Amino acid sequence: RLTPEQFTWNVPGLLDELIVGLIKSLPKSLRVQFVPAPDTARKIRAWIDDRYPALPGTGTSDGQGHAWPDLPHVFTQAAIDTVNAQIHPEVLTGELWEKLPAYLRMTFSIEQQLPAPRNARGRRHARGPVKVLGSGKSLTALQRQFAEQAEASARRMVEHKAEQAASQGKLVEQANLLHKAGATSESRAVMLWRGALDALRMPSERISSRWLGTEALMLASAPYPSTKALVEDLQLATVKRLLPNIDTLPDDDALADAVMGVTEVYEDTVYALAHDVIAILRAYANVDKATSGKADLPMLSVLQSVREHIATLVFPGFIGATPPAALPRIPKYLEADLIRLTKAKNDKNRDVRWAWEADEARQLVDKAVQRAKTEPAGPRHEALTKQADDARWMLEEFYVSLWAQELGTAKSV
Repeated sequence: RLTPEQFTWNVPGLLDELIVGLIKSLPKSLRVQFVPAPDTARKIRAWIDDRYPALPGTGTSDGQGHAWPDLPHVFTQAAIDTVNAQIHPEVLTGELWEKLPAYLRMTFSIEQQLPAPRNARGRRHARGPVKVLGSGKSLTALQRQFAEQAEASARRMVEHKAEQAASQGKLVEQANLLHKAGATSESRAVMLWRGALDALRMPSERISSRWLGTEALMLASAPYPSTKALVEDLQLATVKRLLPNIDTLPDDDALADAVMGVTEVYEDTVYALAHDVIAILRAYANVDKATSGKADLPMLSVLQSVREHIATLVFPGFIGATPPAALPRIPKYLEADLIRLTKAKNDKNRDVRWAWEADEARQLVDKAVQRAKTEPAGPRHEALTKQADDARWMLEEFYVSLWAQELGTAKSV
């Protein structure tokens, strides 16, 4: 699947103008490092020529499908080495790229090969006409525009083989077929976890029969419509906990061995995970109680912020949706909210400063999530989704480091 990074260089004859264009498109706070722009552009071009004697398109491939690093990374390194600029490759993407003159940006088109017409003898010509379905300056926008059609086409091509693989219990083969064709936006891990759950699932009644009265009472407060739905999510979370690296399994034999290896501990792990959920529900109840009732006017914004935060941790389906490593940490995240409330009562101004830092970090995560959502199905979509998910839970650790440093974080943030 093509990515925009593969087309950042344009043709060699436009490289000088492209470098100047990138400099002029930078925000003023960064652009001042490149004054005068023409002189700096020549230095950057000389740096590139010194390290890349043959410009992109004229050299040999590195064997990985990308003959050259993308221009934003090369430009960044050149700027650092030549003028000691403080800049990051991420700056040279997205909106900044759109500020460049149109002739400096590639034009992409989606084309469809039509059937060749027949000649007077009834024979078809070698190739038929080409129909342009769409064109534009943004490859990602075109991919999004035609993603549904592309996925449908890819799905039709592999559907029969994938169904055959699934009917034979070959879940890894099915996942590989769908992902290779870009026919699903669901991650490979999720597909395999669901298949493993089908092999390990126990009756809801058997799971819930082990709960003591107090345990059943606490679990009944979880935001699920029924005990059956709660148990189903507990079992999904258990599969994720026992098989956290399921997406690295190479084939169906490895998956079968992995499932067999956790069968004996499966039921006990479901029960242990239920205890983790009980700890979460207790911590949630404490925060919910602390944010209820009357409050002084200066604390209203803090209370609202905490209420909004706990709603992102405990919600319908949270047990199966939370990564296995993060689920046992949720009581800490909730405890950090309680500590925040206590500290905010003593020093509201400090809480405002911390809240500003927290919001800045959250916006970065939101951008990563949005970027992953808009990426068409395929390996890049899956990689961006994983990065965004990792960032989302790193954000929780950052909150702990702000509101409740004394609790400690699971890893450095």
